[in-house]
Amino acid sequence: MNYISSQKELASVELVGGKGAHLQKLVHWGAPVASFFVLTTESFKYFLQHQKLPFEVETKFQEFFKAHPTIALRSSMISEDNADSSFAGLFETILDVTERTWKDSLFKIYASVHSDRVKEYIQKKDLKVDLLMAVVAQEQIQVEKSGVLFTRSPVEPTSVIAIDAAFGMGEGVVSGHAIVDHYQYTRNLELVSHLAQNDRAVLTESEIQELIGISLKMEKAIDLPSDIEWGFKDGKLYLFQIRPITRSFEPLKVFVDTNLSESYPGTVSPFSASFVKKAYENVFRESAVILGAHGKRLEILNRHYRNLISVVDDHLYYNLEHYYAVLRALPGGEKNIHNWHQMIGGKVSGVDIPHHDTELSKFETIVTIKTLLKLILHRKKIFGPLLMDFEKNHASIEADIKKLKSSKETIEYITGLMNRPLGFGLTIVNDIFVMMGLGILTKVLKKKGLPEDQVIDLLKTTEGVDSVKPLEHFNQVVSKLSEKFLEALAKSDLQIGFHPYENVFRHLKNKGFGEEVQALEEFLAKYGDRSFEELKLESLPMKNNPILVNQLLQWAKKNPSIIKPTHHKIYDIELSWIERKVVTFTQEAIAMREATRLWRGRYYHLYRQLVLKVGQDLMNENESWKLFGLLDFFSLSSAEWLSYASGAMSTEEAQTLISKRKSWQTKKQNYPEIIPWVETEALPKLSANTEMGALNGQGVSPGITEAEALVLENPNDALQSNLKEFILVTKNTDPAWVYIMSRSKGLISEKGSLLSHTAIIGRELNVPTIVGVKHATQKIKTGDRLRIDATKGTIEVL
Repeated sequence: MNYISSQKELASVELVGGKGAHLQKLVHWGAPVASFFVLTTESFKYFLQHQKLPFEVETKFQEFFKAHPTIALRSSMISEDNADSSFAGLFETILDVTERTWKDSLFKIYASVHSDRVKEYIQKKDLKVDLLMAVVAQEQIQVEKSGVLFTRSPVEPTSVIAIDAAFGMGEGVVSGHAIVDHYQYTRNLELVSHLAQNDRAVLTESEIQELIGISLKMEKAIDLPSDIEWGFKDGKLYLFQIRPITRSFEPLKVFVDTNLSESYPGTVSPFSASFVKKAYENVFRESAVILGAHGKRLEILNRHYRNLISVVDDHLYYNLEHYYAVLRALPGGEKNIHNWHQMIGGKVSGVDIPHHDTELSKFETIVTIKTLLKLILHRKKIFGPLLMDFEKNHASIEADIKKLKSSKETIEYITGLMNRPLGFGLTIVNDIFVMMGLGILTKVLKKKGLPEDQVIDLLKTTEGVDSVKPLEHFNQVVSKLSEKFLEALAKSDLQIGFHPYENVFRHLKNKGFGEEVQALEEFLAKYGDRSFEELKLESLPMKNNPILVNQLLQWAKKNPSIIKPTHHKIYDIELSWIERKVVTFTQEAIAMREATRLWRGRYYHLYRQLVLKVGQDLMNENESWKLFGLLDFFSLSSAEWLSYASGAMSTEEAQTLISKRKSWQTKKQNYPEIIPWVETEALPKLSANTEMGALNGQGVSPGITEAEALVLENPNDALQSNLKEFILVTKNTDPAWVYIMSRSKGLISEKGSLLSHTAIIGRELNVPTIVGVKHATQKIKTGDRLRIDATKGTIEVL
C-alpha cells in the first residue's frame, strides 16, 4: 500500500488530501517550500483498522527527524482547501513536534476528524464528503515574520491583493492572536493602503515585491484566486500553504488611461462618458471599413469596438482586453501592441490580459496591406481634402444647430449626430502610419548601433504642427493688449454662459478699446472652442468662459513666452535616401495627427454646444429647470436624455437623477494610470511611497535646464502662480496646456511617451521634456529647485 507520498510526487487529492496535493503542486511549480512528506489516506485507513501505524511510517519519521529535529504536522483532508469548502481551522495543526511527541500529535490530528465543529460545518454547508485524513509532516522553519496573502481580497475592494503580516510564526496570524500589519496592493505592485499596528513595518518593499510576485505566479498555476500562508527567515521566503478562496469574484480587467488622460483627465461627466464610448466605437468601425473589413470580420470587431472605453469610478480608461484585440486585427498582429505602447506609453507587465484571436488570415493580411499601401501612396490626395471636409461639415452642423427650436429636437439631433460618420476613421489609419514609421525608424537606429531613444531627433516636424498655431495667435493677441484694456476687462461683469461676451465686448468698445476687442474676438472665433481639458464636454471653453480668458490673459502678460527659436540636435544621424523618406513620412503623419486633434476639439465643442442648448431650451420651456446650472445638464448620459425626450423618463425623474449625480462636478481623485480592477468597484487612492524610486523618466525633447518647480494638478492653478521662471510638473497635459507650456523652462510629466501630446509639444517648443516620471507630482513640491537633463531623462532636486 502507498502509505507515504514524497514532496516530489504529484499524487491525487484522494491519496494526500487537499493541503498535501497543493503543497506538492507548489514544489512542482517552483515555489520555495520547506521539506515535507505526506502520510496518505491509506495510512489513516490502516490506523483506523489496526489502531497502529504502518511500519513504513515509523521508519519515515525516524529518517526525517535526523535531518529536521523539529517539525510541524498539518491535517490534509481530501475535501479540505478546495474552491467549495475550505474546512479552515477545523482540523488540527501542531507545531514544535519532536521525535518524542510526534505519535501523540499525529493521533490528536486523526481524532479531530470526528470533532463536533467538523460535524456542524458539514451539516451547515450540506456537504457529502469522505472523512479521510492525510497528514503533512513538514520541516518547521522558525520564521521571523509570517502571514497570509490573498491574491484577491475576500472583502471589497476584491480587486486588491491583501496581506496580513506579523512578526514570528504564522499560527498567530491565522488564529487572530498576533499583532498584524494589513497591506493592500494592486496587482502591478502599487500600494493602496498600509494599516500598521506594529512599532515598525513588518515587511520591507523588496520582501513585498518578492511575495506578491511568487504568489501571483502560484495563482496563475492553480488558476484560481488563492490564499497563501508564507514566512521569511533570514531574508528567505517560504510558502507553507495555498488554497482557493471559497467565494466567487467578478473578473479583473486591465485598464490604462495613457494617453486617454491627456484628453479626459480626472472625473468625467456621465454625458461625456457615454459620448466618448460611442465616439471610439464609431471611429474604429469607420477605420475598419476603410481598411476593407466587412461581414463576419466586422461583426467580430464590433464587439471589441463597443468595449474599447470603460468608465471606472467616473474616469475613462482603455480596456486593454478589447484594445489589444483591435490592434491584433491589423497587419503585424501582436507586434502592433508593442508599437502602440511605444507610441502612447502605459506599457503593462506582470498582468495577464485575456487573449482574443482576432489576427487577420493570410488573405485578409494581403488585402489590408494592399489597402494600406494605396493609402500611403495617395495619402496627400486622401488626407489633404480631409481637413477641408472637416471644415465644411463643421459649418453645416453649426447651421443645423441654429435651426433647432426645442429641447426635444436638440436631443434627437445629438443622438443622430453621434451615429453619423464624420471622417475621423482616417485618423486611426494615420495613427497606424505613425506606428509604422516609428517602428521602422527604431529598427534603423538599432541596425546603425544607435540607442532607440535617439529617434526623438527624427520626430520633430520641420514646419511645426497645428497644435502650436493657437499659441502663436494667442501671443500676437497678448502683445496687442494694453494694461488699461486688461484692467478694464478684469473689472467687467464676467460670467460663464451660452453667449457670455456680448455685453462685455459692447461695454469695452464704448470705452475706446475697439481694436483690442476685435483682436480678441478674432482669436475666440478661431480658437475659442478650446479649454483646459478641452475634450471633456463639461469643460467650458473660452467661448463660454470669459473668466478663464481674463485669467489667462492677465497671467500671460506677466509671463512672456520663452520659446526657443531653434531645435538643438544632440545626435548626428546619417540616413540613406529611403530612410529620409521614412522620416518625412513619419513627421507628416505626426503633423496630421495634431491637425486632426485640433479638429476633433472643434467637433467636440459642437456636441458641447448642443448639450448647453438642451439646458437653455429646457429653462425656456419649464421654469423648474432654472434651478439647475449649465454643468448639471451633463449629468445624464446620451441614452438617458433620449429616454427623456421620448417621454420614457419624466421631468421629475430626470431632475432627481441629475441631483443625485452632482458629485461628479466636485469629485477630485488621483486616478492610477494602469490598474487591473473590477469595473464596478471604486478605484483606490494610491499611497505613493515618495522615498522609493529615483526621479527619472524618458527624455523626449533634449536639453538641460534649471529652475523652480511649478507642480500643477490643474492648469488653472498656474494662473495663480507668481513664478517667473519654472519647470512645469504635471500628471499629463492636453492641447490647451500649450499656453502654459510655452512659458516654462522645462516639462516633467508622470505619464506620456515619445508621441504623447506633452512630448510632441515639448519638441515643437524646444523645451527640455521628460515623461513617464512616476509620482512626480508627489515627490516634487512647488518651489523646489530642479535641474533636469532631458537627454538622459534625469531630474535632480537641488
